[in-house]
Amino acid sequence: RDIPVVLEHFAAPNDEFSQLTVAPWPNMDGARNPDLRRPSSAGLRRPLSAPRDPNSLNCFTKFPPRSGSRNEIPKAEESGGVRAIFGRRQALVFPRSDWQPKKADGLPPESSLHRNYVYGFNGGCRKSVHFISETEIVYPVASLVVVLDVHSNQQRFFEGHTNDVCCVAWNEENRLCISGQQDVKGSGGPKACIWSPDDVSKPLCELEHPGNARMVTAVGLSPDARTAITLTNDDMHTFYIWRAASSRGVKGGLTQSYSESSGRQASFSLYMGPGVGAASASTLSFTTVGENHFKHWRIEFGAGSAPIVKQKKGVFGKCAVPKSPTDWVWRDTYPADGSAWLSGDNGHVYFA
Repeated sequence: RDIPVVLEHFAAPNDEFSQLTVAPWPNMDGARNPDLRRPSSAGLRRPLSAPRDPNSLNCFTKFPPRSGSRNEIPKAEESGGVRAIFGRRQALVFPRSDWQPKKADGLPPESSLHRNYVYGFNGGCRKSVHFISETEIVYPVASLVVVLDVHSNQQRFFEGHTNDVCCVAWNEENRLCISGQQDVKGSGGPKACIWSPDDVSKPLCELEHPGNARMVTAVGLSPDARTAITLTNDDMHTFYIWRAASSRGVKGGLTQSYSESSGRQASFSLYMGPGVGAASASTLSFTTVGENHFKHWRIEFGAGSAPIVKQKKGVFGKCAVPKSPTDWVWRDTYPADGSAWLSGDNGHVYFA
């Protein structure tokens, strides 16, 4: 007897659903062919609470039926059936009597998926949620950076990354974002992208890192958007200084001007604030927070010479030392005195 099999396939809106019949291989004793048992590669299974029907088999295979070339309609046997492979087993498939083959049936459907909404958040990223206006925030999800309007619940997506986003920073003065990602498979390394939330279609600038960098752990953009700082997770925890190559600033591209080891401990976030981030056009100051430490940086740029980088590691003194500081907030004072609040994973809040 024939065993009806219902095949689920991705179809264009105008296609009709067809029910096909699988016939057993002919046996001398007429016994049921064991090759028609459910393949082990079938993706969906019958719920335990559902009744079993011994005369039917709902077959949803993770491998689509194929026979011969993908772009050709399979040739029919003398009996009218077509040999098809379900998972790892072959079977004869008979079409409906009123079905007429078309050449287009052997081609992939001309359909595409449109991203409607993205759920989730890269919770391992520090300092990665930013308000960019009264109603909009930016945050990373997988390899995307989402721009969400919290009032209308509408999303826009920056899609310039090729792997999971690890860090996001916001430059309020120029309305620019800079985001870093993990390494990609192959010889290429991770990259950081500078882009505008007002136009998420393409990045303004891409900062390519070497293959041994593994991932970009922290990023920052100077208040004038002419200098970018990136830190990576290689064995030396290298930091990179990127400077504008022309008077166009970011739009003209940034080039790597300096790189050096940042120490034995990884840095997870970088904090650059107005009034503290740039004392003048020739100096740049910022703070990094990472594994068992916080550190203040000062970079002096000279005309035609390599920049002078000064690092000063913070000391907790008699205070309880956190295993990993989690956040840093500059005091909103004028004039800026360089003081800030620091929080740790031990529940303590520090004044630095």
